[in-house]
Amino acid sequence: MSLLAGVVLLLVGVAFGEDACDCQSGSWTYKGANFDTACAETSDWEGHTWCYVKDGANCPTAAASAVEGETRKWRECSSCNCQTSWDYKGADYLGCDETSDWTGHHWCYVQGGTACATAVASSVEGETRKWRECLPCNCQIGWNYKEVFYEGCAETADWKDHTWCYVQGGSKCPNVQDSSVVGENRKWHECTHSVTCGAAKAAYKKHDCCGNPNAEFDEDDLHHMPSKDCIGYGLTMTTLQDDQVSGMATPADSCYYPVTLPELLAAGELHYTYIGQSLTNEHAPDGAFVYKMEGGGLRYKKVELTDGTCSDGQLCFSCDHTISRLSSFEETKLMSKAMECSSDIISVEALKGTYSHYAWVQMPEEQCGSFIYQKADGHPLVHKTCG
Repeated sequence: MSLLAGVVLLLVGVAFGEDACDCQSGSWTYKGANFDTACAETSDWEGHTWCYVKDGANCPTAAASAVEGETRKWRECSSCNCQTSWDYKGADYLGCDETSDWTGHHWCYVQGGTACATAVASSVEGETRKWRECLPCNCQIGWNYKEVFYEGCAETADWKDHTWCYVQGGSKCPNVQDSSVVGENRKWHECTHSVTCGAAKAAYKKHDCCGNPNAEFDEDDLHHMPSKDCIGYGLTMTTLQDDQVSGMATPADSCYYPVTLPELLAAGELHYTYIGQSLTNEHAPDGAFVYKMEGGGLRYKKVELTDGTCSDGQLCFSCDHTISRLSSFEETKLMSKAMECSSDIISVEALKGTYSHYAWVQMPEEQCGSFIYQKADGHPLVHKTCG
């Protein structure tokens, strides 16, 4: 885009606590047109909204203008995004926030005012800003990162097979991360398994739904799928000696699955299950697989994982896949079995914060099996498959 000369901003000042990347306040004119909202679409860049930022020198996502002599910096913006900071009845708030006169609800003034179709007029006398309800952990509708503008939950060039976003509520959202970008105050989280409008739109197009409302599509297409070679972690299993298994639980017969891996069958391991760390001891602090042996007796193998990599001798597990809808009683029984026999809270430090609970299951179509995880942010259950 070329931001032509002649843009005039009538500033109303910068309030204490506002972010350097906030759109400059006030009305402005461009090519003879007047704009009353800070974040607006101009006639020479249809489908995009933009603004000059309040402090370009300290805004890491702002870009220099192509207009000769223009010192202000600009960025794309979303009209319905929450203002980074705002005041209301004498108090200061950040992003998507809860006010004292409406407990249990979160809301914000939006950046684009009347340009945001979902924003409503304020009931406060003399207040011209528009507002909307919001959720602190929802993604910002549009956001800038390393000179690229993204919408909702997105994959960036420097983090393949992962989707993430800056959140609306900043620190009001639990389990968010600080940015590693110098000067960036927004908070972010991974949101790989959110169903976004973009995913729904892509599925709609893929299955030729336009003009064909009765067409069916695979709902799994709504979820981001990692590449087949994406590694979640590598798992090492070490057989424990008899004097190391004292006090460990003996699983019920109903908890076992038939062994399917040829190398394990060759070792005389016929059936297996998994027990979480609350049923093991100090020799298996992160849980153990338990095997019924061909000649009788049990074999316990402690587990250790290496996050993000898988080396020779380890069992490799995939990146997260959203669990598909259960479609049979058999699958439902297996999930119930997983919850009853192997579920536990997360103990591995590398997984804490991302997940809260886990279990083991082997579904009919799986050769090896998978760990199921409950996401700490409340998103749908995911699983990491082995093999």
